[in-house]
Parts: sequence; C-alpha cells; structure tokens
Amino acid sequence: MAKFASIIGHDGPLKDEISQRLNDSFPVSVRHRSEPVEIGLGVEASSLSIFDWRNPIPTKSPSILLRDVVTSIDDPVWSNGDFHNLIANVVNGNEYRYQYSEPRFWLPADYVANSIRTMVMSGRLSSIERPILMSGRRPWSDKSLFREVEHLWSRFQASREGSHTVSTLSEPPLQSAPREVDTVLRPDLADIDSLMRSCGEPDGWRPSGSLRLTIMRVLATIE
Repeated sequence: MAKFASIIGHDGPLKDEISQRLNDSFPVSVRHRSEPVEIGLGVEASSLSIFDWRNPIPTKSPSILLRDVVTSIDDPVWSNGDFHNLIANVVNGNEYRYQYSEPRFWLPADYVANSIRTMVMSGRLSSIERPILMSGRRPWSDKSLFREVEHLWSRFQASREGSHTVSTLSEPPLQSAPREVDTVLRPDLADIDSLMRSCGEPDGWRPSGSLRLTIMRVLATIE
C-alpha cells in the first residue's frame, strides 16, 4: 500500500516522528477515502509546510512554525543543542552552570507529530489561513530544567541498579521556571489552541505533560 503521507525536506528525528504517526498508525478507513498529503519540513509542500519559527518562509500552502522543539536524538535542523547538551552535563556529573539566558518553551516532537496527525485526520489543514506557531506553554529556565533532569537521571540509574529510595520514587511537580520569569513574553498560542479545539481536542493546545517522557527518552539514547 502506498504511503498516506509524503514527508519531504530535512531528514532527521522530527521527520521520522511525523512520518511514523501518519503512515504507520493512520486508520485504514481514512486512507481509503482521503488523498495522500504532502508535508514539507523546511521546504514548501502542497498540503502543509513546517518551518523553524526563526526562519519562516512565505508559502501558498498552510504553514506551521515550530519553536523550541526537542527530539529524543538531537536534530540540529530544529535545535541549537541546548536541551541535549544540558542533559549530557547531568549525565556526566557536572554541576549546574549557566547555559541559556531566556527561558525556553520546550515542545516535545511527539506532540508535534500527534497534533499534525489530528489536523490531517480532521481535515483541518485547509482552515490554516496564516502561519500558526507551535511551542510549549511553560517557560523553562536552564536551572529548572537542570534540576528536573537531575531527578530523572537519579531515577533512571536507580531503576537500572535496583536501588530505588523514597527520593527516587517520589513524584515532585515539574519545576518549570522560577516565579521571576512571569514577566517573560510568552508565545501567542491562541491560533493553535483554537485550531486544536476545532479538531475535537477539548483541552486545545496542552503539550507540556510529555516533557518528562522526552527527557527520559534522551537519557536512554545517551546511556
């Protein structure tokens, strides 16, 4: 059977994630009644074009701008390496040190792929009239992310060694960013929230819950 979606443009983990969602898990019933879609990563495509938010390109097709996206294996096309370098510092036993100045709005790649799948399945791509920004909702300072990774790395090691303690088994809340970053200008996610609601998602755009899983996946690839 031909692929339901043709993903063109930059190869890498993000492309693999989106392709897997659309071609391996799409309902057969939808495949039979729908035309294949063409999605471009960093290039224009007929159905949907996806660009880094820092380098948008005008297109005739619907387009999405990705900000602070993270993949299990670093994808240099979409990331400057800050997320993975910080995790590597924890794994190597380094103490916290300044890494990036402005808080980041980390967005797991699997949530990007799932959301695109939802849009395609709902037939809502044609309703995208202007570029839509996708990013995480929570601002993460480098120090807060470092502490979160430290906790998950301790849990990861304890699971591997069978040495869990009350501390490693605890579920502290995601630390996100300290209170002083409340004044940081947050990305405008009204368009993507409205679009996801129109696709039948009752909570709209809520990607933050899978960041912990993304960190664990990165730890697994590093180790």
